[in-house]
Amino acid sequence: MRLDLAKAFTRKAAEIAMRHFKRTEGRRKGNEGIVTDADAEIEEFVKQRIREVFPAERILGEETGFTEGAAADASAVPPNDLIARLGGLPKKQTVKGLFRDLPGPSATPSAGSTDETLWAIDPIDGTSAFAAGLPIWVISVGVVLKGLPEVGILSMPAINEMYWGDESGVFLNNKPVRLRQGMDQFDSESCLMVPSNSHRKYQINFPGKTRSMGSLAAHMAFVAAGAADAALLGRPHLWDIAGGAALVMRGGGQLLTLSGGPCDWAPLLAGQRPAEPLICGPEKTVRAILPYIKIREAVDY
Repeated sequence: MRLDLAKAFTRKAAEIAMRHFKRTEGRRKGNEGIVTDADAEIEEFVKQRIREVFPAERILGEETGFTEGAAADASAVPPNDLIARLGGLPKKQTVKGLFRDLPGPSATPSAGSTDETLWAIDPIDGTSAFAAGLPIWVISVGVVLKGLPEVGILSMPAINEMYWGDESGVFLNNKPVRLRQGMDQFDSESCLMVPSNSHRKYQINFPGKTRSMGSLAAHMAFVAAGAADAALLGRPHLWDIAGGAALVMRGGGQLLTLSGGPCDWAPLLAGQRPAEPLICGPEKTVRAILPYIKIREAVDY
């Protein structure tokens, strides 16, 4: 049911974003890039919708940080009622018989516990692109269950694409998609997605193409849909990657560090950056790409 709810409120959040798109300016927020009025409005809207149905569950948003869950509320709105109020599911889309309900909220756990349900929200991933009027930016919602991203919704309103996934698979506008087949040989048509600052932070000798579209969430969506072989993620926050990680992992991919180890989710769940840069994709592909990427120098992320 979380997937249904998240898809419904993400569609409404997309309407908010498009009202601001090409009509707003970005403001600096220290060393963390820029923010727009749309970021705050979307994050507050999404948080309120989650609170109506799952008041006991924690939320981590880029703009407001952690919001702790309240005690279970008997007056919480039934998910189907809220979905209907938000306009229902898209035409020809049904989840009956397709998705199993995910576990319901439990007692409030200790901070950082892997037993809790945590919603991770990036209201606009790719705010610089959004503020510049460029079309690739993402509303990202991820649901973390037992310490791992399990449900992801990535909406790209400017190009009318919505990626979503859970235990039933990964979909783009309701059509199933898949990662590219794992490989260890690359040619000029191979594609590695990279952050926009990769030219300053890394030495990359990848034999194929490198592309940067301005949004880590979009890069992960493209990997999950087979439009790219892998994506270098740098040292992101959980809100940057929770939705995309769910798609990649549900599709059979992995997130690894540049030293080849598994992603340590503990610091991410605590709101911190990982110790090492991350890369995602089919494990065979990722391990074959690792030798082509070197960190230039210690940099402040």
